[in-house]
Amino acid sequence: MKLRHLILFGLIGAGTYSLYQNRQQLRAGFRESKERLDLAKKEVHKIKANLQVINEQKEKTNAIMEDLAYQFRIFQQENKPVLRDIQERLAKYQTSENSKT
Repeated sequence: MKLRHLILFGLIGAGTYSLYQNRQQLRAGFRESKERLDLAKKEVHKIKANLQVINEQKEKTNAIMEDLAYQFRIFQQENKPVLRDIQERLAKYQTSENSKT
């Protein structure tokens, strides 16, 4: 064996021994990382579901807004003659009051 191989095997052995010594901490860290990943996946799923609900409600809200705008335009058109009649009557009474004074 060459010296290079011996050094390589020595470094691999030292690394393996270091991993073995810290195996409990590594397991705990891996377990914690896995739990966090699972929680993140659940949260992503919840967020996607909430976004879908929001989009559905947005469509319903837009439909309601269009309907209300249409009804408001109709209301204004229906009330124009009535308001014009009221203004004419007010103008009639205001001119007669002004001529009395």
